[in-house]
Amino acid sequence: MRYIFKNIRQFICQNSLMFVLFIISQVFSVLVLLLSYGIYMNYREKSNQDLINTNGMYDEYGEPISETDWHYLMYYMDFSNYIENPKTFGEAKSSYLKIVDYLGEKLDTLNFELCSHKVTQKEADALKGVNLSGKTLRFCYSITKKNGEYSFQDTNTFGVYEKQGNLAEGRWITDEEIRNGDKVCVANPEYFASYDNPDPDLSGEILYDLYDDPDIKIETSGEDKYLNIRGTKYKIVGSENPHFNDTVFLPFFSTPDDFYCGSYFEIKLTKPLTVDEYNGFVDLFEECFGDMIDGDIPEMAMVNVDTQYFYNTNMWISVVIALAAAVNIAALFKYILSTRRKTLAIFKLTGATRGKIRRMYVTEVAVISIVVFLACTVMFRFLLLPTLVKYYPYVEDKYTLKVYGTMFLIYIALVIVTLNILVARYIRKTPVSLLKEG
Repeated sequence: MRYIFKNIRQFICQNSLMFVLFIISQVFSVLVLLLSYGIYMNYREKSNQDLINTNGMYDEYGEPISETDWHYLMYYMDFSNYIENPKTFGEAKSSYLKIVDYLGEKLDTLNFELCSHKVTQKEADALKGVNLSGKTLRFCYSITKKNGEYSFQDTNTFGVYEKQGNLAEGRWITDEEIRNGDKVCVANPEYFASYDNPDPDLSGEILYDLYDDPDIKIETSGEDKYLNIRGTKYKIVGSENPHFNDTVFLPFFSTPDDFYCGSYFEIKLTKPLTVDEYNGFVDLFEECFGDMIDGDIPEMAMVNVDTQYFYNTNMWISVVIALAAAVNIAALFKYILSTRRKTLAIFKLTGATRGKIRRMYVTEVAVISIVVFLACTVMFRFLLLPTLVKYYPYVEDKYTLKVYGTMFLIYIALVIVTLNILVARYIRKTPVSLLKEG
């Protein structure tokens, strides 16, 4: 260590200008490294705040949702328009698939309902403001697309059903059955045993049941039970528990084409859409279902790719500048080594090994780098960070002791690796060649 501090003292006294340039390069490198982290963390936190704009609503997992939340969209059918221009499942099937295909891997679940008959004006009037839970037979569908294949078991809805224990006995419909259009279903036969259509009285109001259909019946063949939908039999492979017994699940591709689109349309995403993706989705949705939606399509938070590109570019430029500064430090030190050729030749002649010489020079720069980093960190924390917060408000609590420690290790490792390569190449020279150069 004595030679190391002696070299540092000689460096300051004999090469003052180079020492100042050396320190400036290190200061610049440290500050850019710290700043690049702050810019990136501010961007990420701002994106999270923009994408999760909640309104006191929560999904099945207790996660907050709202109309502007990026991962949840709910649309309700406008019954007045729906009665005038009803859409059958046969007409809408390709539209559902277009939306699934368009959203691709960003789609977690597309949920929707179908009803078995056309809605009348009386039914539409009676259904306004009425809670139909447990009072109507619902044909429910959840679909997504993973690895190029349509799926139910990869949806968020399937996960929720599994977690809640909706299934009383049997099993769920498989993805293979959905893709093959097999005639299977999940339904509770006991629901149909007490089937009474229509329910004459619900809270003092006449209710013409939207979903119940006398042409849908349960049939038994041996130990198997079937749901007969207007002459087409669907084998019941599973039964939901009584709390969910008003729900029937049919495979998407074997559902009767003469069913009609139901009361809602729900989308859950795994990743936020970009502005262009959302605009394309709105155009597609209006083309497919625009005349059936009650009100305007809700807005949602999106990723602004221009802003993302700006921040990502800014961060990478900062990293490149920091690397360039590190290389500059190495280049400056190479010049300093060139002024010590005679000393290096003497070390070699007196038996100093390459490893010992390399460690001595690298340690010299490492000591200077540690002092500079600590000084820059203090300056950044107490002088620059308060100003930085005015322009990047989300960075204030991002610079923890752990972050500074990580940055310190990254910086010192970068300096040490770079200098080891440079010094190892320089000290290969023989004492004779070093003295001749001097």
